[in-house]
Amino acid sequence: MPSDLRRKKTLGTTSSQRLIGGILVEITKRYRQKNLYVRVRSPEGKVIVSAPSHFPDERINSYVLQKLPLIKAAQQRMRMDFLHTYREYISGETHYLWGKPYTLEVVTEGRRYHIQKESSKLKFTVPHGATRTSKERAFNAWYRQELNSVLSEITRSIEEKMRLYAHEYRIKNMKTRWGTCNIDKKRIWVNLQLAKKPIECLVFIITHELAHLVEKKHNERFHALVERYYPNWREAKEILNAPPFVTSF
Repeated sequence: MPSDLRRKKTLGTTSSQRLIGGILVEITKRYRQKNLYVRVRSPEGKVIVSAPSHFPDERINSYVLQKLPLIKAAQQRMRMDFLHTYREYISGETHYLWGKPYTLEVVTEGRRYHIQKESSKLKFTVPHGATRTSKERAFNAWYRQELNSVLSEITRSIEEKMRLYAHEYRIKNMKTRWGTCNIDKKRIWVNLQLAKKPIECLVFIITHELAHLVEKKHNERFHALVERYYPNWREAKEILNAPPFVTSF
């Protein structure tokens, strides 16, 4: 039986934690939300439900129980993925840029962080006393720079082909989405982690989010639009579903 462990309420939003099928689920109900979503967050496998405020608990419980096999499978993948992708940023590790693996070579000297890309390795210069957290921050800044270096050209090309135009593109390190689209503001966010994936994954995500400017839902019209302008979207989606995972139901 599902059981509430904690509940708190803010303006227009109610949050609680509940055991459903033996799994701890974090549930957030929002007044303006229209649909029910279940997400499994990487890397810890945390289960998060967001639902409209008028949805009864029984409906949420039933939906989560229905998705329980998928949730458990995703959690297992994430546990295995975490073992393989956790990084200490030390020499010998493998790091990815645009789908290509590079061997990391760490050099301790100077006062600044610097990453130099060579044929098959990344030379990572760090100051004395650098921590794992500070090295990760430097790496994320480098990934952001790499993503920014291609984003304008790619988005311009796709926009001209689709004749759909966003007002703004931003980069954010997201846990559960490869991209999001604010339809009203025509603002598209892309996940920083896309810099680790092949470039076609970025093309797919931009195409996907631009399609939302004319079709909010993932219905037949939406999928036909994505299919028209990026026929290889299935292959790109399969690559995105390889480690590291970002899973939604």
